[in-house]
Amino acid sequence: MIQIDFMKRILHLFLLLMAGLAGTAHASFAYITNQGSNSVSVIDTARDQVVATIAVGKGPVGIAVSAGQQRAYVSNVDSQSISVIDTQHNRVVREFALGGSPVGLALSPDGKDLYVTDWFSNRVVAVDTASGEQRYSIATGEAPAGLLTSRDGRFLYIANRDSNDIAVVDLHERKVARHIAVGKHPFGIVLNPQGTLLYAVNVYANSVSVIDTNTNAVTATVGVGDHPYCVAVGRDGSRVYVTNTQGDSVAVIDAHSNKVIATIAVGSVPEGIAFDAGTNKIYVASWGDNAVSVIDAASNKLASSIATGSQSRAFGQFIAQASH
Repeated sequence: MIQIDFMKRILHLFLLLMAGLAGTAHASFAYITNQGSNSVSVIDTARDQVVATIAVGKGPVGIAVSAGQQRAYVSNVDSQSISVIDTQHNRVVREFALGGSPVGLALSPDGKDLYVTDWFSNRVVAVDTASGEQRYSIATGEAPAGLLTSRDGRFLYIANRDSNDIAVVDLHERKVARHIAVGKHPFGIVLNPQGTLLYAVNVYANSVSVIDTNTNAVTATVGVGDHPYCVAVGRDGSRVYVTNTQGDSVAVIDAHSNKVIATIAVGSVPEGIAFDAGTNKIYVASWGDNAVSVIDAASNKLASSIATGSQSRAFGQFIAQASH
């Protein structure tokens, strides 16, 4: 009888362990830059709770996360540097000087190169993620901001705010292959999951330009809310989410019709935005509320708000699926 009870306890503990591992397998974390408190808030998206607050450089804005490397990279505008976070232990492992005004960040598909837009110097800098050394820089356009790489890593797309275009950089040739004219003051950009469409937010035009990446042509322009800033896409690319900083809202675009189908009220001055496939939720950094608004993508309803740090921005792809 004692042996049976012992075996039952062992089985119970085993089942609890397996359940915990199953939950961990789907865990993901959001890394929110807080410009006013010089920190990054780490949110467990399964529980929607801040699990760590990490001190970084001065004026953190941009963020790029590599699940494979277990690293998060933060652009510190005021200290002109990049902080490197070990995401397994949630601590800064190094900070390297960059100079200029680092804003947007993007990683190459293999994680070996970090691309940084230098706002004041009108260039993009390629940094070796292993050594922190600046490998090369490319002149882009005026006031480069958001950027990302193509799925195959051949091209780099950069939003040039003050020249009102998207620069398409050929990374093999290390030069701008083309400039695509868009609306006034493009800032945040994103690719759909297939990599066939690029969405560029035009801040002063209150619109989003839709670009066919095969032809590098604008195929549609979608009006959104007041002073849009950043953009994210859903799991299958059928929905596009845009933050409206002066409307305190998120516009939801149907990617098939290129029409706004919903407008969701969120926190004050929403900036960075990302979609979490594991939970089917959208996370929105609200600069004015020092918080992150959480939207249920199934219902397009505000689900909760999570207190973070001062002036949350989270400019970039700030959610990464946990690696195992």
